Amino acid sequence: MATTPPPIKLKQSQTNSTAQTLLVRETLRISANLASSNSNSTEPEISPPLSLVDSAENRRSSLGLVEEEYVNSSLRLICSEEIDGRRWNYDLMSFLRSYVVPEGFPDSVSPSYVPFMKWRALKHFFGGAMGVFATQTLLSSVGVSRNQATPGAVAINWILKDGAGRVGKMLFARQGKKFDYDLKQLRFTSDLFMELGLGVELATAAMPHLFLPLACAANVVKSVAAVTSTSTRTAIYKAFAIGENIGDVTAKGECVGNVADLLGTGMSIMISRRNPSLVTTFALLSCGYVFSSYQEVKSVELHTLNRARFTVAVDSFLKTGRVPSLREGNLNENIFSFPWLKDRPVVLGPRFNDAFQDPGEYLAIEPLFEKERYIVTYNPSKGKVYALLKDRAKSDDILKAAFHAHVLLHFVQSSNESQSSSQKQREYNNYSDIVLTTTDLEAHMSESCKMVSKSYGIFKSKAAEQLGTGMSIMISRRNPSLVTTFALLSCGYVFSSYQEVKSVELHTLNRARFTVAVDSFLKTGRVPSLREGNLNENIFSFPWLKDRPVVLGPRFNDAFQDPGEYLAIEPLFEKERYIVTYNPSKGKVYALLKDQAKSDDILKAAFHAHVLLHFVQSSNESQSSSQKQREYNNYSDIVLTNTDLEAHMSESCKMVSKSYGIFKSKAAEQGWKMSESLLNPGRARLCASDKLG
Repeated sequence: MATTPPPIKLKQSQTNSTAQTLLVRETLRISANLASSNSNSTEPEISPPLSLVDSAENRRSSLGLVEEEYVNSSLRLICSEEIDGRRWNYDLMSFLRSYVVPEGFPDSVSPSYVPFMKWRALKHFFGGAMGVFATQTLLSSVGVSRNQATPGAVAINWILKDGAGRVGKMLFARQGKKFDYDLKQLRFTSDLFMELGLGVELATAAMPHLFLPLACAANVVKSVAAVTSTSTRTAIYKAFAIGENIGDVTAKGECVGNVADLLGTGMSIMISRRNPSLVTTFALLSCGYVFSSYQEVKSVELHTLNRARFTVAVDSFLKTGRVPSLREGNLNENIFSFPWLKDRPVVLGPRFNDAFQDPGEYLAIEPLFEKERYIVTYNPSKGKVYALLKDRAKSDDILKAAFHAHVLLHFVQSSNESQSSSQKQREYNNYSDIVLTTTDLEAHMSESCKMVSKSYGIFKSKAAEQLGTGMSIMISRRNPSLVTTFALLSCGYVFSSYQEVKSVELHTLNRARFTVAVDSFLKTGRVPSLREGNLNENIFSFPWLKDRPVVLGPRFNDAFQDPGEYLAIEPLFEKERYIVTYNPSKGKVYALLKDQAKSDDILKAAFHAHVLLHFVQSSNESQSSSQKQREYNNYSDIVLTNTDLEAHMSESCKMVSKSYGIFKSKAAEQGWKMSESLLNPGRARLCASDKLG
């Protein structure tokens, strides 16, 4: 009888056990590196500083499930291991946080980011839930669930519905700059439109014979909502971003919305199985959606003064002598002051006939504004203050005219309140009953001019302190080859997308554009212009690819094959906060960062790495009989002796000391902006306490 093998112990000394342990450890380390180690300054680091000595002979690794730590932090800690007397902790919360909050959170975003994301997630939760009922109703109305229509008819109806939506997108795009200065109001409007569109889709259940017109109308409204939401998204995320991380903030914000949308969809699927009242369920979800949308918009703190926030700021200044803070001004902004409404008490830039009933009124007040590039007046018949702009009016003149208009409105309101027996404050738009004599109006005009001349500069300084589809249908009827048609359309789509991306001119130097700039500087002595740098950028250099010839912030073991290589070049970088080396076995240049490395040190390390790569390439080309230029990543065949490598290291250090400052100044002259975060360096650092004995 075969004997039963003894149970495998957790810790083994055999070679295969060691290899398995190392494999698991490396897998966990890679997973940990995906998480943001900077996501919270109070959290423990994902990994300790790397040891400079990392040979197979002195490594002692013990890997196992957490024991005593698991009891107290089971929701946070995934696993723990001990290497060379140091413990590595892999944090589950940090791993999840890396998907929903930007790197460096909370220091990398403004304080209003958290409440905005909270309400955004809740809004998308309700939106995902409503979407299930709307889609279920549409499918039922079009006849899919009851097999009342042929697949072709269903497809045509669905395509027509989507085509109507595209028309809606084009029609609403003419709103133009309103997406920039009234983005809160338009953002909230987009959610109301989305609510209306979903409601019309539900109406198809009661009138299935009107599916096509109702579905088209619903899609037009929803498409308008989508255009508005997309157009205002960037400006809102820009208000949260601190530094050059708007892309990171946008990505994490969309991830939060998608997660909440999926949760809402799942909940709605479970509810729909119980066949609840469609109207009641949709009404409850709609209330949650609108309330969340309102709170989401109210939580955004914008630093700019549009009409609504300008009104809040000026009213506060005239009544209390102070300009409200960013938070106060944004909280008091009237979200329901939609830009297309024409019943506002202040009109900026009107026509002459709207402001004056007859030319005599203009002649009476024109001398008061002889030195100004605007004229402000009050029209009693319409109950509005008008600020007319002269043809020489500049930016500050327009701001001053708006300020003057609100000052005059303040005097008119005060005069009307003093004449009224009612002490109740009038609503914002109810000024049509104000009756003023010509004498009173002239007096108010004179007073407002004096007050503006004294207080406009004060208001500006205090505000600055606080602000610091048709062709597709035709083709489908001819029944062409589906594969061929899709392939042709795909080629056009991909080509257009490539040209679209290539046409963008960015002012920042990421890794790809940094490579273009440094290569041009080393070969020609000049830094390319913004247009040249963006045109020569390698679009196919995807950030997840690991075959790049320059690695910034790697681990010690990746850069050096043995500690002797480090000892040989360490004196060259004694005064620097980085170390640059070339690993012949991997054909890559590595720039290791010391723990004291600052922003400029990381940029200098990247520059030095490209200089060393330039010397290595030149040496290899001189030794090679082939004159064909090698491809970007094909340097694995470079063979250098230790003497050649040391010579290249020394030459690169001399060149960097002379030319790094010149490169920076020339890059600044061309309009390039450099930031170490755009180079996306690795998180590994050489700790000063790690000394070789």
